Amino acid sequence: MPNSEFITGDVFLFEPDPSCISRLICKLSNAPVSHAAMYFEDGKVVEEGLSGIGTRNTSDLGDRTIHVRRYSKPSEALSKALLEEAKKRLEAKEPYSMGNLIMVGVLTILNMWKPDARKEVKIALSSLCVLLANVIDKKMTGEHASTCSQFVYEVYKNSGVKLNVEHGSGDRPTSNIASSSTPKSPTLLSLAIENAESGQTAIISCDDSNSKLNSKSFDLETLSCLLLDILDKTENNTDENSASDILADKLDDELYVEIIKFASLLYKADNPEDFDHSVLSNKDGLTSDWIKRFLEHMLKNYSGFVMPGDLYYDCTDLKNEIVVLNS
Repeated sequence: MPNSEFITGDVFLFEPDPSCISRLICKLSNAPVSHAAMYFEDGKVVEEGLSGIGTRNTSDLGDRTIHVRRYSKPSEALSKALLEEAKKRLEAKEPYSMGNLIMVGVLTILNMWKPDARKEVKIALSSLCVLLANVIDKKMTGEHASTCSQFVYEVYKNSGVKLNVEHGSGDRPTSNIASSSTPKSPTLLSLAIENAESGQTAIISCDDSNSKLNSKSFDLETLSCLLLDILDKTENNTDENSASDILADKLDDELYVEIIKFASLLYKADNPEDFDHSVLSNKDGLTSDWIKRFLEHMLKNYSGFVMPGDLYYDCTDLKNEIVVLNS
């Protein structure tokens, strides 16, 4: 399809490459796509990559299969607004939101756990805590950040169009792994909230002995491979009693602490002025009020995250697939 037939705002949804992070994103959302970009102008797409926002020629998109979708009500005015918004973000050199991507992984882990995978879940959460702490340390204030699919969604939103994403409205195949935006119940997160509401405290330690990463080893691909292993282990678990075991078992203390540790880091990143560092040094542990604040913030602000698979399956405004590009 010649570039002259694309219009600003056409959404490019990429099937995965062989990397762990690409395959993980597909598995997290149970979808055949792992990356999203938007047609910009002059034969280029604009996208959020791990190195930040940038553009690429449509002739230089690699050998991945790409599904190109068009907004249901295109117009010259909308294309102009989308172009201006994308240019604004390019000029601001918008960074990639690694924290949001890590958050998706955490929410998925919290949604898909099974009792026999507790050790692996603890290791993954501990590693994610280390990774998020590193992201927070490097975070540059005053800059907006998003991931690839969130970038597309927000460019449309800031141009006057809120894409309609109705989770569960598409033909996404069923899976025992929940999407981050459609959590099962009960989940580790809901169980942790129940523990906090019952008054259980938690002493947060900086010890990262459970982690397979450290603060000097910022390796997202290694972490993605670790998460894939955990998901594979969970998928292969056919124990019919797993669901009842989750309900019967009280969330063990170590796993509870790992969840609170991550939630506290996330709260700190999003609310630096409201974060009271002294609560972490309390010898009696965090109070249940602070724990509930951390967990509820985590649930409220990140459970509706838009992933590439959400745009592919559940965005009713992007059902018009104009072409599939193959290498």
